[in-house]
Amino acid sequence: MPFGQAITRRRGKAIVSLAILLCVMYLGYRLYDSKNDATELHHGTIEETVPAVTVTLPTAVPPTETITLPGNIVGWYEAPIYARVTGYEHIVQEIRCVSPSRIEP
Repeated sequence: MPFGQAITRRRGKAIVSLAILLCVMYLGYRLYDSKNDATELHHGTIEETVPAVTVTLPTAVPPTETITLPGNIVGWYEAPIYARVTGYEHIVQEIRCVSPSRIEP
């Protein structure tokens, strides 16, 4: 084997070895970085899941206190119910417009 071919073959093997080494290093870095990101996300999620709410227990108020609400309160059994029928208002207006003298027997 001539001297030039041996150097070229060695150089080719070195380049392929270097490329494989770089690929392995890149994949290792990606795995390391993704693991760090996952750990950081996990810790951040744990911190955010802690509720920022203060819980208190209810206390009784004196019976003299009243609640003032806007409007009138009427029980459901006392509340008037009005029917809403399509055209009902139109019929009522027509009945009101007809005078007794215009009604034909």
